[in-house]
Amino acid sequence: MITQKYLNYGVMLLILISTFSCSQDDTAYAVGESWLESNTKVYYIDTMSIESSTFKYDSLISESSTRLILGAYTDDVFGYTESQIYSQFYSTNYILDTDAVYDSIEIILKYDNYYYNDTLSPQKFSVYTVEEDITPDEDYYYNVTDFKVDPTSIGDVTVYARPISHDSLTIPLSDAYGEEMFNKILDNDINNSDEFLQEYQGINIVADPSNTSILGFSKDSFIRIYYTIPDETADQELTYDMPFNSVNTFHLVNNEIAGTIFSNLDDQETYLSSSDPQSNGYSYIQSGSGIATRIAFPYLERIYDIEGEGSFIDANVEITLKKNSHTDNLSTRDSLSIYIIDQDSNVLSQLTDYTQTTSLGLLDDDNTEFNTTTYKIPVKYFIEQKLSEVNGENWYLAVYSQDFNASVDRYIFYGEDEQDDDLKLKLELTYAIYDE
Repeated sequence: MITQKYLNYGVMLLILISTFSCSQDDTAYAVGESWLESNTKVYYIDTMSIESSTFKYDSLISESSTRLILGAYTDDVFGYTESQIYSQFYSTNYILDTDAVYDSIEIILKYDNYYYNDTLSPQKFSVYTVEEDITPDEDYYYNVTDFKVDPTSIGDVTVYARPISHDSLTIPLSDAYGEEMFNKILDNDINNSDEFLQEYQGINIVADPSNTSILGFSKDSFIRIYYTIPDETADQELTYDMPFNSVNTFHLVNNEIAGTIFSNLDDQETYLSSSDPQSNGYSYIQSGSGIATRIAFPYLERIYDIEGEGSFIDANVEITLKKNSHTDNLSTRDSLSIYIIDQDSNVLSQLTDYTQTTSLGLLDDDNTEFNTTTYKIPVKYFIEQKLSEVNGENWYLAVYSQDFNASVDRYIFYGEDEQDDDLKLKLELTYAIYDE
C-alpha cells in the first residue's frame, strides 16, 4: 500500500515524500527552484523489501598481483582459517666461483604491512618441498588447488611476527637441502632454469594450526644462499639469490566451516538468509575463503504501482557493520567491492554507474560515539537496468571486501530484520512522477 500527499509546485516550494508503508507518516522536504511550476511529485521510499544472505563460492582465484598471505587463526564466528604458500623459484645466473664454499640457506619473506588478528603471540612456520610442477590446470590458481609435497620438513621457525616494524621474516632451511642445491650449481650439474626446475619444483610454506594471525608478504620474496670464497687475506662472504617466480607462486586459503553457522553452505547456490535464526540476523563476508554477502531486491517492480510516468532520482543501499564486530586486529576497510551476480551466484559484472565507472560501497557514517559503521552502495543505474533488462529479475548484488582474494578480512552486517531502524539493511529510493 502507498500513502502519499502532494502539493502543486506552482504554489509552494515543498514536496511531500511518501513511503511504501501504511505505518509511517509522510515527510515534507524542500526542493530546488527547478521544480517550480510543475506537477511533479517526488517520493522518498525507505521501506521497500530488501533481503540479505550469505553464500560461499565453490572456488576463488587465489592469485594476487603483489601479495601472498600466510598464517592461521581461529575465529569465534568463522572458525579456523589458514593460508599456505606454494612457490616456484629459480635464479637467472648459474655460474659460481669454483672456490665457493656453502654456508647456509634461508627463505626471506618480505612483509607488505598486511596482517590480521593477533601478532603478539609466537607464530610457527614449516617448509616442505613440492614434488610436482607448480603450474595451474587452467589459467589461474584457485583456493582448491594443491600439489603433492614431501611430508618431511626442510625448515621450521617460531618467531614473533613484526609486519610493521620489520621488513622481512626469515625461515632457515636445512643445510642438507641447501648444500646439495649449491653443489649441483657449482659442479655444473645445473646450468639453467629448466635444469633447476627438474630438480627443485618448488616449496610449500605452512603455518602451525596454533598460530594466531595471517600475515601478508610481497611476491618479491626469495630464497638466499650464503657462501664464502676463501682468501688468504680475508674471506669473501657473498649471497646467491633465487627469487620467487611471481607467475607460479600463490597462496591457498582454507576455511574449515564444519561446526560454524556456515556448515550448510555446500555450494554457491546455497544461501543462509539473514532472516534465518542460524545466521543470528546477520550477513557475512570473509575474504580469501569465498564467503560473501548477497543482496536481493524481491519486489522492485511494485514501484510501478505508483500511478503516472516516473523515473528514479536516486537509489542507495545502506548496510551497517554489527557493533563491536571489528577491532584494530580484525580491521575493516573504507570501501567494499560490489558485483552483479545471477541466481547461481555467477559473476556477471562489477557494479558501475551510467559512465561505466566502477561503483563501490563507500563508508558513509563512521560514528565513534555510537560505535556504528555504515556503508552506502549507489544502485540507481543497477535498479534501472534490473527492471528493464531481459532476465533482470535474476540479478543480485554480491558484496565483497577489497582484496577479496588476497586477504582474510571479515565483516558482519545487520540484516533487514534488525529492530533498530538506524542499523538495519535498507534500500532508499527517491522516485519522481512527472504526470498521471
